[in-house]
Amino acid sequence: MTRVGIFDYFGYEIPMTERYELMYKVGFNAVMLGWAGFADNPHETKHLNPELARKNGLHIENIHTSYIGVNNFWLDNIDGDEYFKTQMICLEDCKNHNIPAMVLHINQGLTPPPISNIGIERLKKLIYKAENYEVNLAFENMRNTDHLRYIFSNVISERVKFCYDSGRRNCKTPSEDFLVDFKDKLIALHLHDNNGLEDEHKLPFDGTIDWNNIMEYKEVKL
Repeated sequence: MTRVGIFDYFGYEIPMTERYELMYKVGFNAVMLGWAGFADNPHETKHLNPELARKNGLHIENIHTSYIGVNNFWLDNIDGDEYFKTQMICLEDCKNHNIPAMVLHINQGLTPPPISNIGIERLKKLIYKAENYEVNLAFENMRNTDHLRYIFSNVISERVKFCYDSGRRNCKTPSEDFLVDFKDKLIALHLHDNNGLEDEHKLPFDGTIDWNNIMEYKEVKL
């Protein structure tokens, strides 16, 4: 069965039940759940959303974890420990809610901290837990590709996967050909458009992306 998915936050503050009903009504049958920014919310409701989505006919493709403070992952500091802990908790959430994958950022900005021993050790622990829980880790393409390429070149694990972000590629790294380079690891797509300058998250065909070119990647299979 072909699945067409959407992120469960699309810019309007409406109840989650109504949100999922609308998604299914207009033709979506899959969803990515936002799993970021809830930790400090005293009225946390995200753990109710998997059941709500499924009750409304939506298959859960993955969750998107927090990227705030991601560069600390590579630094030997308390913030790095906390960010790592957050990602480990997200893995547990995937296991508990029977969600097959989590999408995560591995750095941020043009000049993130370099690949470090502490970061590699955290990465190993994250992957080990993902393997035990049978949850995929889908790393997104970022503005700086060093960390992503390091992971895909040096880490051997069936749980290390790729999430292609069309918008970020268009405005930040237009010369990169991720759908060729990482096609064997691709399990998730973030398809959105922009003007080629800013990551605007427009609807496809409302920006400058050559979608005919994107759709020519016939070798890509999800």
